[in-house]
Amino acid sequence: MDGNHTSADSRPDRLLILLRPNRSLSRRGGWLLFGVISGFLAIIAVGFSLLGAWMILPFAGLEVVLVGAVTVWIARHHDDREWIVLEPTRVRIARRQGNREEKFEFQRYWTRVRMERRHRRSQPTRLSIGSHGRFVEVGAQVEEKTREALARELKGALRASESSMRA
Repeated sequence: MDGNHTSADSRPDRLLILLRPNRSLSRRGGWLLFGVISGFLAIIAVGFSLLGAWMILPFAGLEVVLVGAVTVWIARHHDDREWIVLEPTRVRIARRQGNREEKFEFQRYWTRVRMERRHRRSQPTRLSIGSHGRFVEVGAQVEEKTREALARELKGALRASESSMRA
């Protein structure tokens, strides 16, 4: 598996899975890139305005504002992640997206994993965990191969717990 999915068995009857989207830049690197882009833009805009093309200044300012807004959005979502915890009697899911946190809990014996295929190949699959008609989508921000491996791992862990409860 790749770096955005980690499993850790702290106890034999517990499985902890952490899902994070790939991040190519750190938060500091994103702000540094914004500064470099803004600096080059300012130099080019001032240079052209000194040559008489003064109308470039408002457009360059608008571009800096837009790139800054995207940088703020990326920085706000830098710590997005999902936790899936399979405990002996329950399954807990916690999700952080931006400033919002959500938590879900299911009884482990009744929990099912669904992998929905899309009609078109360009659409990703959808992985859901839940029971009694209430399902939560997980792994939406990770790549397709990771989502498929996660589905196999979760199904195997839940199947193992069912067989141990029946024995």
